[in-house]
Amino acid sequence: MPQLNLARLKPFGWCVLPSLLLAEAAHIIPLFGFFMAAMVPFPSLLFRLKHGPIDGRWATAITCVFIFVFFSESGTDRIVFTAMAVLGLLLGESLHRGLLPDVAIAASAGMVWGGVWLIVSLTSLLSGSSFFQHVEAVLHQSLELTIALYEEMKISADTVATLRTSMDRIAFVLARLMPGFSAMSLLFVAWAQLLMLQPAGHRLKMILPESPRLNRWRAPEKLVWGLIGCGAMLLMPHVTLRLVATNVLLPILVVYFFQGIGIVSFFLENKTAPRWIRILIYITVFFQQVAMILVILLGIFDLWIDFRKLASQRDA
Repeated sequence: MPQLNLARLKPFGWCVLPSLLLAEAAHIIPLFGFFMAAMVPFPSLLFRLKHGPIDGRWATAITCVFIFVFFSESGTDRIVFTAMAVLGLLLGESLHRGLLPDVAIAASAGMVWGGVWLIVSLTSLLSGSSFFQHVEAVLHQSLELTIALYEEMKISADTVATLRTSMDRIAFVLARLMPGFSAMSLLFVAWAQLLMLQPAGHRLKMILPESPRLNRWRAPEKLVWGLIGCGAMLLMPHVTLRLVATNVLLPILVVYFFQGIGIVSFFLENKTAPRWIRILIYITVFFQQVAMILVILLGIFDLWIDFRKLASQRDA
């Protein structure tokens, strides 16, 4: 069994403390909670790559223990922040073993997703309560607060009435889309860690595993059959089939978003666009739904058009 190197206990604080601060910020600042939570894996990832497997695993384990202690009143926060810390460690393990970035993202996110849902399923089974019913109750409370806020803001009575009559249906559907939303979120968070890794590694003078540029990456061609299959299932009248299709479709769309944003990054780099223009475009993509949908479509159509190859041939 590996022994803890006591001489390196002090550097553990560089993993544990930032992770806890980010988790606490995500807990107390709801508006930016997702962005703060998405940063929680990064200290574990950096520490694993810089200090090796043994200390990296110990640091992540200590982080998880502190998360369970500090967030004892919220089971959801415990699960989410622990999953984020473990995701960072698994990404570091995958990259250290020489896996390609897309394989590292898929493997790490897949293991965390499977582990979380196994724990949730066992907990629900032992407690005799349904996880989805619990989520529905939480969503009901959130929707009630939203309706109360709309009434205070003098939103039209028709809108409030429509939301109130649709509340049960909205809660039912959103609760059963949690598997897809969680898979989508884990893929996105893992991808974001790799985007931050190179600049952070250079600043910290770390020797990072060599990997291909993410703006050259393309999704596997066979994935399009999953997209087509999910689209066909969505046309069927059976509610359960449509829910299953949507849960599978959500992570697939994220994969095509990665390909689309890679194309955008490629063209911005190819045209040597100023930094402020790049930042403005990325902010627009992430915060405007229409722009995000266009980027996803760009990734899908790239399967047949190959925009980057055409641009390279034109410039040659």
